[in-house]
Amino acid sequence: PHQYPDVSIQLLEQLKNIEKYTTLLSSHIEGRRKYIHSVTGRIHAEYSPWTETARCNCKNPNGQNVPRPDNDELKIRNFYIPGPGKVLLLIDFAGFELRLMAWKAEDEVMIDIFTNGGDIHAKTASEATGKPIDQVENKERQDAKPVNFGVSYGATEHAVQKTFKTDYGMRKTLDYCASLIAAVKRAYPGIPRYQRSIELD
Repeated sequence: PHQYPDVSIQLLEQLKNIEKYTTLLSSHIEGRRKYIHSVTGRIHAEYSPWTETARCNCKNPNGQNVPRPDNDELKIRNFYIPGPGKVLLLIDFAGFELRLMAWKAEDEVMIDIFTNGGDIHAKTASEATGKPIDQVENKERQDAKPVNFGVSYGATEHAVQKTFKTDYGMRKTLDYCASLIAAVKRAYPGIPRYQRSIELD
């Protein structure tokens, strides 16, 4: 037992806050200054097609790592202001690969989830763990997320293993990755059916 547990926990919480705000300041405020154009006084990011998942790439500065609205305490998103006579268009693909897969595979479960605002990653995690969706932990949902996308691209357990970001460089086991892939295919039977059909074409 620690001599001062409450104070120690408060200190750790403050250190977490310092780290969070320092990152926001250095990346999104101070870090943006060097990109201000000397003539226009504005930032003109570079765009290029495409990333590995067919998304546009935004760099110098990276415009794709802006904090989510529910995690934007410094209101970083308010810094994005269109020029005179311009319109700022925000696009969130919101898992478009999975939506395309639901359509092409005609998977009723996926279509129902997307139509009714469900959580496809929690559904996969539920299938993988055997837990009801409302009991799925965030870590379990996070593990299911890259597998949902990976399976849409035909990923094997070897490919899925590479997508996981883990602490200390430790990898998820191939058996674990294979079990998640199997869970996706059980949860959404239209996916393996569709993938078999296009292999035969």
